[in-house]
Amino acid sequence: MVAPSRDDRSVDALVKSKAVLDVLAELGPSTAKTISERTGEPVSSTYRLLDNLAAVGWVERGINRGEYRLGIEVVPELLRTLVFARPCGGDQFAAGTVSPSLDMSR
Repeated sequence: MVAPSRDDRSVDALVKSKAVLDVLAELGPSTAKTISERTGEPVSSTYRLLDNLAAVGWVERGINRGEYRLGIEVVPELLRTLVFARPCGGDQFAAGTVSPSLDMSR
């Protein structure tokens, strides 16, 4: 059996981190146990992921003990990638993205 490459492990860590962020985006403030159950990761791995995400500001401790929530640093990233639909005539819609300046008049 061939050991996973460093690149494979890096991608795996990113996929797991995204899963944690997705759970927090869907549920709001949640415990590591809840996040673990939703992602299928062991609780110890979930705590490690949460610590790493907190280190870059993408996750922060919630108001209630033991809870985590999306951090303030993740908001600009979400806004840059937010996709919306706007009417462009008739029953058709045009997809667009929000620019960092949040100018949605275009």
